[in-house]
Amino acid sequence: MSCYAAELIPDFRSFFMIKNLFMKGRISYFRGKYLVIWFLIPFISGVIWIAMDWIFLRPTPEMTEYIREVVLFHYNTNVSDITYCGGLFFLENEYGAPYLDYKMLAGYIGFGVIMFSTFWIVVIFGVKSYKLVAELPKQGESEYTYKLQSQLFKALVAQAFIPITFLFIPIGLLFTAPLLRFDIEPASFLVTIFYSMYPALDPLPIMLIVADYRQALSELFRTVTGTRSNHIASSYTDQQVTSIS
Repeated sequence: MSCYAAELIPDFRSFFMIKNLFMKGRISYFRGKYLVIWFLIPFISGVIWIAMDWIFLRPTPEMTEYIREVVLFHYNTNVSDITYCGGLFFLENEYGAPYLDYKMLAGYIGFGVIMFSTFWIVVIFGVKSYKLVAELPKQGESEYTYKLQSQLFKALVAQAFIPITFLFIPIGLLFTAPLLRFDIEPASFLVTIFYSMYPALDPLPIMLIVADYRQALSELFRTVTGTRSNHIASSYTDQQVTSIS
């Protein structure tokens, strides 16, 4: 029996050594010069989006005349007194026949590429995260680690659905409908409401799904309302500390 134990111990240690080296190797991509690159990605994406707005969605005489009556009716404002960005896919030639503005179509495709690439990045890495979390019990991880990672994964999934619901779908419909000759102007104000709600809703999944954050939020609410009790509920962290002691 002792011989088998002596043979298994080195393999057991080597497994965790390899695993730790693997994890450290992955974490190294988020340090030093790599960390600067991660911070530059959203900045560069924002610059590209602004540049495309300036190139494709800048005010034009045709667009100004097209929205003049609508702006005056709904906002009692002269369109010449405001600045805006928008797109008019179909223009009229000298004979009054509509034709597709290919410059605007190119802008639509550019915006679509940015939105769809971001969407699929969220989906692909969400699936990868799910597979990694599902494999944790098989890799000998503790119940505490598995439950914590499961909570974080659920929170990330919820956070992924928030931009999909409040940004991707509304803005995608807003840009696609005019290209397909659908008039959704009466519902366009909902887009403004949706993307205004996004910053407030984005942190809620972490606060409500992760047990430690949810307990802290509950204690804060009880303190503010004056209903705080002396009972201390044990979280996953408390259980881990108790099991170690």
